Amino acid sequence: RDIKEQTKELLDKKGFNRKYLKFLKDFLSDDVFMELVRKDYETVIRNLSIPTLYFVGSDDAILNAKLESDYIKSFKNEFIEVKVFEDLNHYLTEKNAPVGTSLYKMDKAPLNKIIGWILKK
Repeated sequence: RDIKEQTKELLDKKGFNRKYLKFLKDFLSDDVFMELVRKDYETVIRNLSIPTLYFVGSDDAILNAKLESDYIKSFKNEFIEVKVFEDLNHYLTEKNAPVGTSLYKMDKAPLNKIIGWILKK
């Protein structure tokens, strides 16, 4: 198989949104793009040994929130807490906020969860 077929298979397996990847690829060299896609994040995440939060929004347009969260839960790593926030996007920004106004303004639900988690640690 050629590299394009391997990449397509890998992207499908990992549940990446193809429109986002096309957008991303337009801004990265082939080498940088391939390095990003080939990186073995799974091993790193699977073997985490420090308390870790993994948050994703159910309306994430970049990756499949259910597929990703179920996959990470399947590792059964006691150090990883997985949470899917309904109706939030990839950046967990405020619900219904106008596009371009809230990239760094996180919705209160994940923000409060992070603060509470830190205070417990």
